[in-house]
Amino acid sequence: MGYTLILWDVDGTLLDFDRSEKAALGQCFARRGHAFTDGDLSRFHQINRALWRGYETGALTKAEVVRTRFARLFAAMGIRGEDEAAFNLDYQQTLAQLALPLPGAMETVRALHGRCRQCVVSNGSAITQYPRLRRSGLDAYMEHIFLSEEVGAPKPDGAFFDHCLAQLGPVPREKMLLIGDSLTSDMLGGYRAGIPTCWYNPAALPRPAQPPITWEIRALAQVPALALSPEGA
Repeated sequence: MGYTLILWDVDGTLLDFDRSEKAALGQCFARRGHAFTDGDLSRFHQINRALWRGYETGALTKAEVVRTRFARLFAAMGIRGEDEAAFNLDYQQTLAQLALPLPGAMETVRALHGRCRQCVVSNGSAITQYPRLRRSGLDAYMEHIFLSEEVGAPKPDGAFFDHCLAQLGPVPREKMLLIGDSLTSDMLGGYRAGIPTCWYNPAALPRPAQPPITWEIRALAQVPALALSPEGA
């Protein structure tokens, strides 16, 4: 038996966040009579990712991230008079309705069900993650859903993983596998916590020297063989 506990990231790993994000933003801007172009989406990505990096490092709170991102985007788009907090709430509520599993996600978690424990570890907001996991059906296969805003610490902070492991009971860290697409939260967090990592890299991006990564995959269909193989752990 290989790994006995799989820790799953959600966005960009199990669920197609990019498609959902684009659709949700387009709907929110359309409701207010504003055009939203691919260029605007690129601006949002730059703003949002920089702010989330600040959250991952502890420089910003999640409240600061969501309060600031649309203020900066509206300024870049030349939009005045919009309530950033109301827009953010509308965006999160719209996003919560969009749950698009990535190719192989459902088949993979089903293949692992009953053969190893599975949990979610996510920096996503509760207002969006719980409904999306429920709508996708992924929640039925997860023993626990750990969200950083409820834990009180973000991935990759060690306190996040300490909390998760305290809830999961005595499991050797070398028998766990953290699967995710983010180098800065998933791979770095797993490495710091002493948990083997699996980088989901469907775009075949160059593999960095740091943080150290245990495994790398291009498709989620590779996970069951890796996770369950005696050589896997």
